[in-house]
Order: sequence, then structure tokens, then C-alpha cells
Amino acid sequence: MRVKELGAARPTRGALAVALLALAGGASPAEALPRLELGVDFKAALVGSFWYTEQLVEYLLEWAIGSLGSRGKEGEAQRHPGGDEGKGRLAHYDEAADKDIYGDEPALCQHLVDEVNADESLAWTAAMSPYFEGVSMGDMWFMQGAILEVPEDHWSRGPEGKVPVVDHADVDMDIPDEFDSRDRWGEWVHEIRNQAMCGSCWAFSASEVLSDRFAIASKGKIDLVLSPEDMVSCDKGDYGCRGGILPDAWEFLKNYGIVTDGCFPYTAGQNGVAAKCIDNDEQCEDGEDFVKYKAANYYQLPTVEAIQKDILLHGPVQAGFKVYKDFIHYSSGVYHKDFWRVFASGGHAVKIVGWGVDAESGHEYWTVANSWTNQWGEDGFFRIRRGNNEVGIESSVFAGLPDLSGHIH
Repeated sequence: MRVKELGAARPTRGALAVALLALAGGASPAEALPRLELGVDFKAALVGSFWYTEQLVEYLLEWAIGSLGSRGKEGEAQRHPGGDEGKGRLAHYDEAADKDIYGDEPALCQHLVDEVNADESLAWTAAMSPYFEGVSMGDMWFMQGAILEVPEDHWSRGPEGKVPVVDHADVDMDIPDEFDSRDRWGEWVHEIRNQAMCGSCWAFSASEVLSDRFAIASKGKIDLVLSPEDMVSCDKGDYGCRGGILPDAWEFLKNYGIVTDGCFPYTAGQNGVAAKCIDNDEQCEDGEDFVKYKAANYYQLPTVEAIQKDILLHGPVQAGFKVYKDFIHYSSGVYHKDFWRVFASGGHAVKIVGWGVDAESGHEYWTVANSWTNQWGEDGFFRIRRGNNEVGIESSVFAGLPDLSGHIH
């Protein structure tokens, strides 16, 4: 069936205009997108069409919000403050304004769960996760704290203003079909945590990777859980509960380091407000010495093979990716986004611990630790399709080596 033969099934220019004007007038994407109501036959006919691709649709929607929707511009300005505040100066979180932009509709949707579970082309199942019970889409936007798109003039590090890239091309090693850091290093790969109501995933994933790598590199002599609160509260190069830039997080870990979670416990998730930064041993909550644990370096991993080699050599890595509304409903299986979900609600950062091949679907996948408690997903973990940069997860992978100097005698 050709597109032109669908007749009334094809959305009219008027329907498209209504949806775009709704966005321009301040409607949330969730309110505007249903006005397109693409039928199944129309979807099938459009697959492969040169004029209707996922990238084109996403571009049009982002253009509509960014160019036509002044409220969308205001929301972006609130999330990424500029001017005198500069990069990383923590801006006030205007909860009412952000919820007005992104909507008070519930984040969870039973219709979406039913749709995913009925789609035989998907290799994963969805559920109404208790972790997101009572959470709105406005809340969900606030919780997605990985800032993945950074202006070119932001970068100021390295000899050429670039993040170092390590491809491990000179490392000759066999890469197994399946690998799990938990099986190899056991409790040195630490437990699932809870970022709660704060966009601190960037701090959780970075601090967790460094915690694991200290334990692995020291063979258990430095087996500590490091403090994401230290990053949320003290890293002025990022945005606290309002988000962070992954390589900036590693820059902070390299230059300043962080204390243990016992010294500076996580409290920002209680109300979305970071605690006051601590800077001496008198302020350690558990009475222990005020000791900073640093990264010796940091780098980006550009390929699937580089990611795998780095995990085999040093332990888990940090990754950022775009979140679509279906993802928060993930329950089990190998996640891959439905082609027709074209509007990302934000960015999220996580910890990749391994990989494998799903016996049922044949999909190659990454095994990933989330920071949404073990009530969500597969006991706090999820698997996501590997090798095709699913929702961008292979294009924002970072890691660093622990600085053991001064800690082992």
C-alpha cells in the first residue's frame, strides 16, 4: 500500500498544523501528539518513506517547541542557565513553571503498557512500576539529569578543548559473548541505589563507577561507596539536582574527588535541593576522617569494542542516553525503542556492567545498573540493545581510573 492510497488515514496538513500550534500555544507534547493519531496502516505504509523518518519527526517537534513555543524556550533557559550565572552555577528550580511546561499528567500509563506488551516486534515487557507511582511527567523531566547536548563553546578542557578518547585499539584480547562484572568481581560492584526526586543520575553513575573501580583496582582494600551528594552539592561545574554533563562530572572527580557516602550521605532526593557543600573533617556525618577519593584520569570510549575492553580491564563504565516515555515502564527483556516514539523527554545516566545475547530474541544487549531502586526493571537493572547505539547509549560513554596514591601503603 502506498501512502497516497491511504486517503483519510493520512494526517492532513491541518492536523499537523493543529498539533504544532498546540505546542506553540503551550500544550505539553503529551497533549499535542495524540492529535496526529496515526493509524496502523498509515504507520506501516510510512516505514521506509524518504519524507517521514524518525529524525525528521523529532526535528520538527523540537523545532516547534524551540522556535514557536516561547514557553519551551523559557524552560530550556531555566534548565541551562547562562549569562552572569555561567556554566554550572546552580539555578533556582521553578517547580511550578517546569510542571506547567511538561505537564501534570501521570508518568505511568496503562495504555502504553498494554501497547508494548501486545507488540510482538518488541523484545521486552512493560509494567506499571511502583517506583513511579504518583510521579508526573513534570517530575519525570526534573529527574532526568544527564545533559547530553552541549554547545561547542562549552568545552574548555584538554590540550585541544576535547575530552580524551581511548579506543583500546592496541589492546589484543578476546571479548567473550557474555560478561557480567558482578560475576567476576562480586560485591566490589556495588548495589543499586536510589536518586529519588533529584536529577542526579549523572552524579550517581559517575560516583558508582569510581567506587567500583577503586574496589577492583585495589583488590578490595578500598571497598567504599562514594558520595553522589558530594558531587551534587560541591561540583559547581554542573547543575546539582537540575542535571550534569558527564565529562564535567569526571573533571570534578579528577580535580577534587569525593568523600564516602558515610561522610556525606545523600539527602538531595528528599526535596530536590542539594545540601550545603562540606569541606573539612569536622563535618563528616559519621565522624570518620575527611578523605577525598579522586580519579587519576578520565576519557570517552568511542566504540562497542572499546567499551567492552575497558569493562574487562577496569570495571563498569558510565553511559548517557535519551529517555522516551516507554522506557520508564520497562519491566524485563531487551529494551529497544518503538520507531513511533519520537519525542525524548530528557537524558539519563547509568552504569554499564556487562553484556550478552538474549536467547529468546537473539538481540545483543548491554546489562545496565539504574538508580531507581531494585523495585524497577530487573531488580534495578535493565538490558538494552547493543551495537546500534540504541537511544544514543553508545555515543556518551565515559570512565576513569582511580587514583590509588595515598590510599594504599
